[in-house]
Amino acid sequence: MFGKKPILFVFTLLAALSLHLFLSEKKNIEANSSASDSFTEQWRLMKKPENRDALTQNSSNWHLHDQLQERAFKRKYFSAIEKVKFQGPKSVGGRTRDLIIDASNNNRYLAASISGGIWVSENKGGKWQPVNDQGANLNATCIDQSPINNALVIYGTGEPQGNSSGAPGQGVFLSTDTGKTFAPIMASIKAPGMDYIWEVKFDLKNENTFYVACSNGNLYRTTNLGNSFQKVYSAQNEITEIEVFESGKVMVAVNSVGILMSESGDSASFSMLTKGLPANGFQRISITHCARFPDVVFAQFAQKKTSVGVYKSSNGGKTWQDMANPQGFRGDYSLAWYALVLEISPFDTNFLMSGSVKLMYSVDGAKSWDVALRGHADQHSVVFNNDDSTHFLVGSDGGVHSYNTSTVKSKFQNLNGNYYSSQFFALGYGPSGNAFMGGTQDNGTHYFNITQDDEKYVLGSDGGYCHIHQQDTNLAYASTQEGGLEKSTNINSINPGFLPIIKDLDKNNDGQLDDGAWFITPFEMNYLNGDELFVVTKNKVWLSKNQGENWSQLINSRLNPYTVAISNQKVPEQVFIGGEGMLLLRVDNPNSHT
Repeated sequence: MFGKKPILFVFTLLAALSLHLFLSEKKNIEANSSASDSFTEQWRLMKKPENRDALTQNSSNWHLHDQLQERAFKRKYFSAIEKVKFQGPKSVGGRTRDLIIDASNNNRYLAASISGGIWVSENKGGKWQPVNDQGANLNATCIDQSPINNALVIYGTGEPQGNSSGAPGQGVFLSTDTGKTFAPIMASIKAPGMDYIWEVKFDLKNENTFYVACSNGNLYRTTNLGNSFQKVYSAQNEITEIEVFESGKVMVAVNSVGILMSESGDSASFSMLTKGLPANGFQRISITHCARFPDVVFAQFAQKKTSVGVYKSSNGGKTWQDMANPQGFRGDYSLAWYALVLEISPFDTNFLMSGSVKLMYSVDGAKSWDVALRGHADQHSVVFNNDDSTHFLVGSDGGVHSYNTSTVKSKFQNLNGNYYSSQFFALGYGPSGNAFMGGTQDNGTHYFNITQDDEKYVLGSDGGYCHIHQQDTNLAYASTQEGGLEKSTNINSINPGFLPIIKDLDKNNDGQLDDGAWFITPFEMNYLNGDELFVVTKNKVWLSKNQGENWSQLINSRLNPYTVAISNQKVPEQVFIGGEGMLLLRVDNPNSHT
């Protein structure tokens, strides 16, 4: 599947390995993070580098080169990729970390897509379009609009947690035309920590002032719209949220440390809030306050996989009261390290939304909670409509959904009609080129047939590597997170079925690969003999010659193999294996191994 000659396999493999070396190991991701915590461990191992700035610098150079090519060839003549036609999935949105409703036009929404940049809808989510597909960085993590001058919109880049695209950010981008166009803020690109940004927030009194919270623990402020930045606070851990108040007061949430507050946002003015709040036993924190009653502040503290509690202050954060914990009301916070949001209605101090895996709501000021009907798992953002007290949006791993406060338990509206922001881990194609399938982050595996205009969702969970049998097009292979390998013998039917094929790899029948699985498990199919499969586990590479019915060990390595390629032959003469520490192995005559 890699080309006509074995040398191309080597080139492809080396290119992939080189890319792995560009990205830096993130110091603030816990050392004991496991594959069950998502793509994080795999991301760290595959992409830990010697030079943390390498990919950030290269992506800047690539963008500059792109701009030069555009000027020279007017782009539409420059690249064949520009002529690619979108195939899907339709009506499926990808991970959306943040949203805003345009304060000058509440029909207009802007969404921060992790792998697609900023998207805009002019008609309440009925139709979306990307602001700039050729932007210097499309890893948008957060977005905010100045309440003083609505023409000013900023977004931050570089997802600090769960970064399945593996891409760093390039600081903050600024729009002076209400999000129609954006330009990079040059002073932010070289500021330490602004390659992984958790949140950006405008000051509520000065249109030229905003704050930036970074994964490395730096909190920056600019008072001149990004011409320069001052580090006003620095922590050892990640700063994940900023809450700004009408008075000029600022609160920040620091992982495993707590909430700090400053009355002015000035350097050396932040102090810890302690009265009534946990002193330890937590990691991530989400903060929210009511716009109409700014002394009312809520905060949710969470461990990596549990909600510790929700706390309320009625005096602007001076003292706090322990409220009902939504986890005790059937809430699911098993991914709180990755997805956590708490938001209060700007009109009503009794109405709150809390989300992680599930979406929860309270109508009595966090005295009790109930489960909302979620549009998708893994909630990241809730934004209320300042012109409609009943309306709010939710951003999740499944895109954007619209809610009404009175029907949150039973109803939502899917706004992903053409919000094309899914993240594909891998693709596989059929022999004619008219059929293909792909595995997406938290949005399953999808199958497409171009000639029949057919698109269908065929397997759930996180989709991964997948292949269509080249000799029997009714047969296909797909995978799910943490080593789930499955086979379908009727992929062309309306509702194809899949069955697991990890029998020999799961001797104790617990549904897991015995020698450990990557979150996204690499496996390859011999495209000249679709019965032959190669799968990579954490220490070994396995071969099946009969569609996964039986497996034999090809290698046993202590160096964490994580990619495999085979020579383009019906009976491959070589298999190439790449892994940790620039591991590059060649296995000759793999079919002789039993």
